[in-house]
Amino acid sequence: MKFNLPSHYLITGLCCLLSWCLNVQAACQNLQSNLCSVLKYNQTFLPNYFKHADQSVSQAELDGYRPMIVNNCSPVIRQFLCSLYMSKCTAYDRAIPPCRPLCERARNDCRKFISDFNIKWSEEFNCNNFPPVGVALCLNENLTVVQTVTTDPPTANTTASSSSGACGALQIKKAEYTFLDIAGCAKPCHQFYFNSSQIQLASSVIGVMAILAFCCTLFIIVTFLIDSQGYEYPERSVIFLVFCYCILSLTYIIGFMAQRNIACNPSTSSVNSTVHQGSSKEGCTVLFLINYFFTIASSVWWVVFSLGWYLAAGKKWVEEGINAVSHYFHLTAWLIPAILTIVVLALGKIEGDVLSGICFVNTQSSYMYGFVIAPLTIFLLIGLGFSIATLISFYRIRREMLTDNRQCDGTAEFEKLLKKIGIFAFLYVVPGIIVVSCYLYESTNQQSWTAYWKQQNCRQFSLSCSATSPPVSAPNLAVFIVKYIALFSFGIASGYWIGLKRIITAWKLFCRRLTAKRGEGDQDSVTASQARKIVSH
Repeated sequence: MKFNLPSHYLITGLCCLLSWCLNVQAACQNLQSNLCSVLKYNQTFLPNYFKHADQSVSQAELDGYRPMIVNNCSPVIRQFLCSLYMSKCTAYDRAIPPCRPLCERARNDCRKFISDFNIKWSEEFNCNNFPPVGVALCLNENLTVVQTVTTDPPTANTTASSSSGACGALQIKKAEYTFLDIAGCAKPCHQFYFNSSQIQLASSVIGVMAILAFCCTLFIIVTFLIDSQGYEYPERSVIFLVFCYCILSLTYIIGFMAQRNIACNPSTSSVNSTVHQGSSKEGCTVLFLINYFFTIASSVWWVVFSLGWYLAAGKKWVEEGINAVSHYFHLTAWLIPAILTIVVLALGKIEGDVLSGICFVNTQSSYMYGFVIAPLTIFLLIGLGFSIATLISFYRIRREMLTDNRQCDGTAEFEKLLKKIGIFAFLYVVPGIIVVSCYLYESTNQQSWTAYWKQQNCRQFSLSCSATSPPVSAPNLAVFIVKYIALFSFGIASGYWIGLKRIITAWKLFCRRLTAKRGEGDQDSVTASQARKIVSH
């Protein structure tokens, strides 16, 4: 596959941007500051209180206050400044600010030093910006986390009354987790919406359909690689569309084999198994990157397929003209999903899916509308519009041929192509509409499902029970299963475009090549197009 120079630089830039997003995710790093290493902690959390993602940036700013630390203007000045610039790594997966009393003591002790040396106490060190003890998580003079009344994760035996307004047994010390509109609260992996037998049924259906789709799409791709000379644009876009579905199916196979070990976090002594959120888990993040990227890419290639045939039928472009702009097809088809994937990754709106075992866009937020439903719907409608325009153009050409009494073998082939495009569009559009409809069903009902589930399970998970019972609202498992069947149905049926006769011809060609290689060189090699003519006779 050839790329022009701008495309090459663009792809390189996207790879660097994606690598940067993966590297700047919140995480603990080995402490590199000699000013803070004497405080007996060896790991710092980035980004810090000032949102610095690089220790060298933090160290450069910290060095500006080195005289205050070296001259020990306060016994706690080192603790105060290090808690801001080189935040101590804790179990809470975020930078914990210093407590207000720590700030006030450091400021008061160093007041004379600041005055004598004409040093300005930065507005960023305004003690009113830091939490008082007991109001929010903060670090005291010993750099120990001072917890609030509700920050300790309660055990499963905690009563509902003692956990009122909190997350009960589902509380987890990770800021990127959100459930029941509570930060640091995680969704349970088991007994959430569906029981174990329902999850197993859905998982089995998804696994079987994914394997079938993968085998069918892989067979089409191998057939194309055996004989690729007969596929020019706009027909070649079908191969890239099939390739996207092949990779998609592979991600679901991995999720099926992992049995929710990727989508869920293991249980601990204090917290049951929970659904993973965020991008801190490598396996979950990698599966999300691949799955989401090729989900969007498949939709864009559908548009490319429809646009290519519209250019051929509606605008009377010849095959060479469409091939000449094919690099723009690739640029669009890979650039748009890359941008969307990087944005979702940077936002960290990733969540495990218990039914499929993979990770996808967080269903508990409006991001599902913006990054899944909206792009899939837009690309589906654009492709449908081009397909309808293509069929209308082909129908007009056919009518002109009949009017001019040009009925011959060409007319029959033309009608066959017209039927082929229509059926192929039907095979893509109908499952696409079903998938988008199921996503809408899932997103619009999340809040009512969660409220009803909470009321039914509040005592089991030590949650605060509501005084009024919400209306009965539970998801229909059949809708979720239909979504995945529709998702994989196009991959299974995608071989329709190539056709049985063409597949047999390509594999006969492959067998001829193998036979020729085993010979003694007395047979002349033939091109793919020549062999296709020989075999077809």
